[in-house]
Amino acid sequence: MIELLITERCTQCNECVAICPSNVFDTVPGGAPVIARQTDCQTCYMCEMYCAADALFVGSNAQAPEPVDEAAIIASGWLGQIRRDSGWGEWAADPRYRNQQWYMGEVFKRGFGLGNIRRVDMTETDSVNKRLADLHAERVATYKPEDLAVNINQRQLLVDTADRATFIKPGDIVAPFSLPEADGGQVVLDELLANGPAVLVFFRFAGCPACNIALPYYQRQLHPALAARGVPLVAISPQIPERLIEIKERHKLGFFVASDTGNALGRNFGITFTANEESQRAMAAKGADLGQITGTGTWELPMPAAIVIGQDRVVRFADISPDWLIRTEADPILRIIDAVKGVAKAA
Repeated sequence: MIELLITERCTQCNECVAICPSNVFDTVPGGAPVIARQTDCQTCYMCEMYCAADALFVGSNAQAPEPVDEAAIIASGWLGQIRRDSGWGEWAADPRYRNQQWYMGEVFKRGFGLGNIRRVDMTETDSVNKRLADLHAERVATYKPEDLAVNINQRQLLVDTADRATFIKPGDIVAPFSLPEADGGQVVLDELLANGPAVLVFFRFAGCPACNIALPYYQRQLHPALAARGVPLVAISPQIPERLIEIKERHKLGFFVASDTGNALGRNFGITFTANEESQRAMAAKGADLGQITGTGTWELPMPAAIVIGQDRVVRFADISPDWLIRTEADPILRIIDAVKGVAKAA
């Protein structure tokens, strides 16, 4: 069970919040996340695996908390041991350690199974990350090994090399912008913020399988709740508007779907990347060209991101995932929105 989050080591990347299958952590605007629901922890070690700062310690007792001494844990050398022994991050190229990301889909599924047995009935919980874990598990079972390796290697490379210091973060001020909407017209920041905060979610492109899981999830679990609070939601991709309309119509999305022309906004937020040569060669071998698919002429895409902007254009929440098979759940976004609107009302 999760026992420690060492704030002095934490970089506030919020990867643990996004990856946890049972929603153990809460984000804190401008600070390190907190362990909010310790006894919901499934002891799957995913948070430790994804914590590049080695700021988390998960104990071996899955049934009950066992308080530990922070200084003793730091001195023990145990922090980061799970990542190292699994060949993640900086250990990926070390032949002594085998990279285990191939099996993460099954780890997720086992974790959610524990949730069913214990306190959370996951059969009644619509989780975007469970659905994405199922997608990965399906790929593990059906992809050719070489194709699966390309997918995993690109995602791992992004996790390992992402410059999180450049990511947009709480406290940043967002400059005014105007983006073309898939249905026509413009999505203008000042208009979005006319009555309060707004939520932006960045996705890759209309044909992305993970995005075709994430956006319908946001339609079901996020958009209605935001609309009831008077908060607009905008999904943003660099793909040209006439191709974005496909995903909006396919899933009958009730929120804005906008085109980030030239990735200008994504670059400004520090969240874009260019696919590696291995991925480009693999797509080309199948007769596909990402630049033609998106209409941008480039292989540049945004990392999945969820951003809450206050009415004063100050960022209140920013969750960026270098791994595109990890997306922000609806609940932490709604909690931030309620906090922001509560503060505004009190003022």
